[in-house]
Order: sequence, then structure tokens, then C-alpha cells
Amino acid sequence: MKSVLIVEDNRTLHDLYKALIVSTYPELIVAYAFDGKEALDKIKKLEYCALISDIDMPGMDGIELYKSLKEENSALARKMVFITSGYDNPEYKSFINMEKIPFLAKPFNRKDFISCLDRVLCDKGDSQHNSGFPASPDAKH
Repeated sequence: MKSVLIVEDNRTLHDLYKALIVSTYPELIVAYAFDGKEALDKIKKLEYCALISDIDMPGMDGIELYKSLKEENSALARKMVFITSGYDNPEYKSFINMEKIPFLAKPFNRKDFISCLDRVLCDKGDSQHNSGFPASPDAKH
């Protein structure tokens, strides 16, 4: 059975993301990690088909998690989606655009969340890191 890992320090948001996932993909198992370090521990024990992560978290943040994954598990790094309210942060914006990481800027709607997850789940890793995602939250959908 396929699993998705949500890395989010806010339990309410985790529950929202999980509800959105299971309502569309009831066959997926949804796991939870509070920060990047816990996520890496879980990734060592189980294979995930996608990873949804906040950027700004205590301990190991989403950017450090991505960098670790890129070195240790590049296939999963290509299946990572960032969800952030900090896209206006120049450091985050630059990193997301440079690495071409799929992202959703908060607030987002259900349709955009599912569309983003669909693309990551359908990507076989052959393309250059999900380059079909908008470069900014202002891009047309």
C-alpha cells in the first residue's frame, strides 16, 4: 500500500491535509511527522510515494529536509511539495524557484492542493523536477 508523509508542526493543518488526501485517494496511507528530523527517521523505515512539507518548522525545517533528501533519497525529493505562508520570504522564494520544487502558498483551495498532489503522484521522476508548476502563487492555473 502506498503512503504519503505530511511534515507539519501544526496538528490542525496536518489533519486538514490528511482529510483532503484521503477524500480523494482513499487507498493512500497518510503518515505524520512534526519536523524534518522526525520525517527523515520515518523515511528510513518506510517508503513514501509523496512528501508534503511545511517550510518553517522548529528543529529541522523544510529546506534542510529537502537538502538531506536530495542527497540521501533523490527520488523522494522529486516527490516533495512545499506548503508555505512564507513565499514572500526572499530566501524561501529563491530556494523554491532555484530547485523547482512544487509548492502551494497559503491560503490555497482544495482544487489546487489535489492538483499539486496529482502531479507529484503521477510524476515518474523522468522530467526535470516537476517543472510544470507555477513559479509563483500569482501564476495562472
